[in-house]
Amino acid sequence: MYIISDSAFNELIGGEFYQVILAKKERPDMSVAELYNYQFDYFSYQGFRKFYRKHLEPIINSIKIVDDNSIIGRIIKKYIYGSK
Repeated sequence: MYIISDSAFNELIGGEFYQVILAKKERPDMSVAELYNYQFDYFSYQGFRKFYRKHLEPIINSIKIVDDNSIIGRIIKKYIYGSK
């Protein structure tokens, strides 16, 4: 298991795709064309579709989103960052 911060995850995949991941998790039947509207890094649908299929789709299928303000989220943050 790896726990990674949002900013580190953005750095790894080369952009801010949190909204895409959240939309797909909330509505798994959402198409790639609909998901395209949740991101701003790709200006063409074709470029986003290729990136999504190759990189994001495998990641999304294995991600569990934890809200920062939930009990588990606060425990994880305290464990990782200590008492800040």
